Amino acid sequence: MSSIYRVVASLLSRSLLPSLVFIAACSGPRTVIVVPEEKLVPPVETVVIEEFDATPYREEAPPEAVVIEHDVPDVLLEGTAGDPSLMQDGFRIQILSTRSKDEADLIRAQVIQWWIAERENGRLRNLSPIAGGAPPVYQDFLQPYWRVRLGDFVQRVEATAALRVARAQFSGAFVAPAKIPVR
Repeated sequence: MSSIYRVVASLLSRSLLPSLVFIAACSGPRTVIVVPEEKLVPPVETVVIEEFDATPYREEAPPEAVVIEHDVPDVLLEGTAGDPSLMQDGFRIQILSTRSKDEADLIRAQVIQWWIAERENGRLRNLSPIAGGAPPVYQDFLQPYWRVRLGDFVQRVEATAALRVARAQFSGAFVAPAKIPVR
């Protein structure tokens, strides 16, 4: 009998007793405290110290339109460059990777001259993606490197065939995956 008494007493002391104390504390009589008016803080008055007149500082509009000169390619200004819907996975031949923009510019010019000479000699005839049209030479910046790449190849087999021709002039060239324009 004493063990049942202990269990009941334990349950009451853990759950019922704290609940009763909480209810008793919250249901006590309310006391209203009245503060005399002399102890109240008077409201603060705001005072305007300075008035600012901006009219002397207004600037006149320029008399004619301002022409901004830039070297941004037109394709970037059109908002169509890098459109993911017009790009696909493919391959390019990487000719150079360098930290020097001047070196990348020089090699890019050499690749374009080489490409034109090879096309005139007929060596690019069997390489359909780069055989005709403008030289597909790209100069990209992926921090901190400038990369010079050649071609827009959909399949690695096409890129490997062009690599054999390119390695005659650029021994360090290799095939690299890239996003290329949809043909």
